[in-house]
Amino acid sequence: TPVVSDPRRLATSALHGGLGAALAPGWVVVGDRGGLPPAELPEVLVADAAAGGDWGVEYAVTGAGGSWTRRLLDDGEPAVRAAGRVRREPGRLVGPVPAGRTLEELLLAGCLGRDLPQLRRLLGEYATWLTARCDPDGRLPGEFAFATPRHTIVNGTSFAVLDPSWTVAVPVPYEVGLARALRAFAVTLIGDGYSHPWPASSDADSLTVILAGMAGHAIERTVARQAVDLEAELQGAVRGWDDDTRAEFAARLAAVDAGTLPPDVDSHRKLHQSVLRLRQELEHTEAKLAWYEELLTSRENALKRTQRTVDMLSGSLSYRVGRLLMAPVRVAKRVARGAYRRLRSR
Repeated sequence: TPVVSDPRRLATSALHGGLGAALAPGWVVVGDRGGLPPAELPEVLVADAAAGGDWGVEYAVTGAGGSWTRRLLDDGEPAVRAAGRVRREPGRLVGPVPAGRTLEELLLAGCLGRDLPQLRRLLGEYATWLTARCDPDGRLPGEFAFATPRHTIVNGTSFAVLDPSWTVAVPVPYEVGLARALRAFAVTLIGDGYSHPWPASSDADSLTVILAGMAGHAIERTVARQAVDLEAELQGAVRGWDDDTRAEFAARLAAVDAGTLPPDVDSHRKLHQSVLRLRQELEHTEAKLAWYEELLTSRENALKRTQRTVDMLSGSLSYRVGRLLMAPVRVAKRVARGAYRRLRSR
């Protein structure tokens, strides 16, 4: 569904910036503990009900430190939802919410500040954390296949998965899982138009290779393409897509390059930003072309002046006399070189 602006990043930034209370009048919150029939659910909860079934999650602040905990509102055990090899186990949500900030926020801050040492440290620690979770065959198990920067919480030097309820029944190869996570962040950088310290013309695969190198791992572009298929599979299972929608999303995701809109949301604001960015790139390209044309014109004029000077000198009397005087000298040089070669051959 087309939207004016993607509300997810606005909501996240507002809450992390301490503006949740100031923006509270603009929010609509609907809660129910009575288990309304599906036909009577308010419209704002239809998407949640369709995605998560007939259960919900309650967040509460506990303890003197104000830590958050989660519990399920359903009295019984919610059914495990499965789609292909992807499963969701709501019971894994119960417990404390990991404290800290998302890895994506920290990486975005490092990109905006051109802080390459900080980016290298975060990516290296993140890759090391994922490596420590691999099985003996070098594969990422369960919920760690979903541990993208957007869904990974960083608290100091420790990492945790924000939503451990989503799991994959078959472990994912480590390189593909890491490439999928880093490529998701690369798509965010490109699609949301964030400034970063790498070439602005880089596509998602190129940025994925660069990010993996900063994390201490060499990933080929072919592995980044495998990550696209994995992302489409996981997103399709989470969102309940059919095969055609999943294939369309994979095609859009594989084609992400400079100026491409985010493939997951149709935002008019992002479209406007993309048009402005493309206009700036076009103006820059036109300026470069004008400079090259001016340089080429000046070089051509200089070449014409040089050619006219040569033509003028070659037709003068002094030039012809000089050629006549130099002719015996050239003949003598050829004779001397021939005699010298004959002497050396003896």
